[in-house]
Amino acid sequence: MDQFVAPIAIGGIHQLEETGETWVVLRWPRRDGRSEQMRIPFGEFNAPRKLLTTLMNRGCVISIDYQDWCDVLDKIKTIVFKCLKNNLNVTAVTRRVGWSDDFSYFVLPSKTIGDGPMFMSNNLENFIEEKCSGSYEGWISEVANPARHSSRFVLIIAAAFAAPLLKLMGWPSFGINLSGPSSIGKSTGLRAGWSIVGGGELRPHGTTKRALEELAKGHRDLPLALDETAILRSGDRALNLSQLTYQLFSGKSDAISRNSRAEIGERGEEWKLSVMSTSEGRLFDGNRKEGEYVRLIDVPPPANSHTGLIDSLVHFKLGKRPPPSALDIINQINKGVEHHHGHALPLFIHRIMKDQQGARRLCDKYSQEFKARHSGDFTLLQGRLLNIFANCYAAGHLASDLGIVEWNEDILESAISRCWIDTVNAIPNAARDVQGLAHKIIEFALHQGDFLIREGAPRLSDFTNHDGVRIDHGEAKSASILISHKHLHAKFPGEPQLNGALSLLKEKGILRGEKGRKVYTDLITFEGGSKKRFYHVDVAKAEAFHDPRQKQILR
Repeated sequence: MDQFVAPIAIGGIHQLEETGETWVVLRWPRRDGRSEQMRIPFGEFNAPRKLLTTLMNRGCVISIDYQDWCDVLDKIKTIVFKCLKNNLNVTAVTRRVGWSDDFSYFVLPSKTIGDGPMFMSNNLENFIEEKCSGSYEGWISEVANPARHSSRFVLIIAAAFAAPLLKLMGWPSFGINLSGPSSIGKSTGLRAGWSIVGGGELRPHGTTKRALEELAKGHRDLPLALDETAILRSGDRALNLSQLTYQLFSGKSDAISRNSRAEIGERGEEWKLSVMSTSEGRLFDGNRKEGEYVRLIDVPPPANSHTGLIDSLVHFKLGKRPPPSALDIINQINKGVEHHHGHALPLFIHRIMKDQQGARRLCDKYSQEFKARHSGDFTLLQGRLLNIFANCYAAGHLASDLGIVEWNEDILESAISRCWIDTVNAIPNAARDVQGLAHKIIEFALHQGDFLIREGAPRLSDFTNHDGVRIDHGEAKSASILISHKHLHAKFPGEPQLNGALSLLKEKGILRGEKGRKVYTDLITFEGGSKKRFYHVDVAKAEAFHDPRQKQILR
């Protein structure tokens, strides 16, 4: 508007949507010929001396006496009151990023998508660091397409696209943490996910409870990237991770903050967001509560991968040139992220707003389809985890449908499925671990152990140089294996689930005999009257239990 009231100009009038507070943007020339501006709360115009000091400290040259200065402020107030009364030249502003309550617009720090207020904040420290560089086409060719060759990179990018869908779909907030040893590509994957909205340095994890809340509010309906939990002090790591998990995903300000806001007429802050992070080592070093597993999901490296997080090299087309190595892909993505970022998420939100009902319908369809393909007899924890992975799949599929990424359904399904399976398998599960150890014991008894074969009664000396004895009873009776207590415990030293595994084998009739002191054994009488207890395995039942069709992971 630039209405001049010498020696300054009114550059604009901003009214905060949340509270109705008014700010006046003042502009003035600097000595170097450039212009300076400052946003002043309208109430400060009632304190002329304080405002004069503030402006002069910012380089504004005011060479009039105090009474003339007061007259200038009175003229500014008259103009502002007239504009407010007639709603002229008043710009609506907001301190809240993300969706409006009615989904009519989406606020980013740099722009508002849809017809809504523009973003305003005097402190951007905790708000999303939205940056834009290069081109969208460059991001597709140098980041999104190479990312197809890592299931983890596809997951992390899909998780970032899920952020603006959480409120729209009524999905819960969640986080994806890429864990594993150093130099496998974790930070590259994180930067690939972050590149849909910004670039540059990633935030570290180490923040206080209050700072985490401000960080969450500054990323409402948006992705938040946090790099490397290893900076947390080892003694406080489990506690700090637990605090981070619950504070970011609580979805609302704490009681003290809500009450203090209510006193000044503001509503309590709420948010939804998706968090992307990395850690060197698993997050559950120590005790994690069940809720933490489904809030900040620890995704391990691909099982049996020799190329770090690059586990899908088969997607490369064969030609005259050999396919690039995993390191080539990592380097290409790092370079692509550096030059091309910040284009995909605003475009994604813009296309969602064109047909929100269609987006909701497709997301619900894709999420249900993914869950149907992976249905099973899950625990409550595993079912909640499946919902999160299904939502990521739906977000990635919608991004593909809207032309934001060039991923086909097979690539997306394969990537998210592998991440889901590896994640579930890596979560501590006593029942699954007991069954897994039981299979290892049978594998030892049937194939790996050094067993002396006899057709008649065993001798005590048979166990001196062998793990045990296999006794063939003929066609009328199943063969059996006797394993000495010493050799079995030497094979599985310090195994916490050993007693549970032996109990499971006893329940299934694979181990014969009565329960002795802590383990299931059978009392064998040898020549000369010596009696010893051995693990007595029924071979036929052991082979049936160990059949590959029975060795599926216990869900």
